[in-house]
Amino acid sequence: MKTKAIVFAGPFQIEIKDFELRELREGEVLVKTIYTGVSPGTELRVLSGKQVGGEFPLIPGYENVGKIVKVGKGVKDLKEGMIVFSSGTRFTGPYNRVWGGQVEYSIVGEEEVIIVPEDLDPLYAVFTKTCAIALHGVKRARVSSKDKVAIVGQGLIGHLALQMSKINGAYVIAIDVVEERLKNSILAGADYGINAKEKDVYEEVMKITNGGVDVAIDVTGVASTVNNTANLIRPRPYVSKSSQDPDPPVGRLLILGSYTDPICFNYHPTLFDHEIDIIVSRDCTYFDLLEAIDLIRNKKVNFNAIDFETFDFQSAEKGYQKLMNKEITKAIFKWE
Repeated sequence: MKTKAIVFAGPFQIEIKDFELRELREGEVLVKTIYTGVSPGTELRVLSGKQVGGEFPLIPGYENVGKIVKVGKGVKDLKEGMIVFSSGTRFTGPYNRVWGGQVEYSIVGEEEVIIVPEDLDPLYAVFTKTCAIALHGVKRARVSSKDKVAIVGQGLIGHLALQMSKINGAYVIAIDVVEERLKNSILAGADYGINAKEKDVYEEVMKITNGGVDVAIDVTGVASTVNNTANLIRPRPYVSKSSQDPDPPVGRLLILGSYTDPICFNYHPTLFDHEIDIIVSRDCTYFDLLEAIDLIRNKKVNFNAIDFETFDFQSAEKGYQKLMNKEITKAIFKWE
């Protein structure tokens, strides 16, 4: 049996290929894809050739929603006809696997899938992984209703981090250079939007917050911006004998983007004077995925505020091009 796939043949070279699938092994299921999504920061980095371990030709993608069409031996809780989300496939034939989810048929282990509730549109289930990544980061940064949060970068993950922060009750400032993204951020509940091309971000944040935010989240993917993002955090109050709080809360910097260059900080005044915690968030857990799909199912995620577009998988190149041009923040490929 053959499957079609979106293949990155080289830097910025996208092709549709097919290859022969292997037989299922114990504990595996065969899934016929309905939709796949593109996580822009990651897949565009892979497409550019800057992904560590991403040797061409390869099959990318970690957002796959499909229907189980065959169940292998030893599978206990999954049945044919179930709709499931998975973060890739175990087999990509002659191509290197960088998650490998951009395929017509995927082979996955029973423990690797999330069952999509029957009342959830598979189109929105595609967002499970990126929602979970944003959710994981916001939890790592301990964002709460007491916090003022600045999120620098309103691409997909940054936008979803905004929505996750608002679910937690935080006051959120959205920052980007694309005006349309900021409009969507306000639509999603951001309390304030700053266009970094038009205004001095530091001055605006200091004015809005009267001294800085509790949490700054960098989701730009641009290493040179991270120190500036850290400068948006309020200094930790000096503790004296007469201080009412002997242990005032520390400001937090969350690095949530996807970076290829080294990140450098000014020790003075950015780190030392502010006395901040630096938090790096990597991917998400299985339980984040469960929580994310539950949030989506319960309509806690505002998809009207996300600029996504659906393409036939045969037109994948068009979708990636629109992402590179920043015309959209999410591309979804339809496979049936």
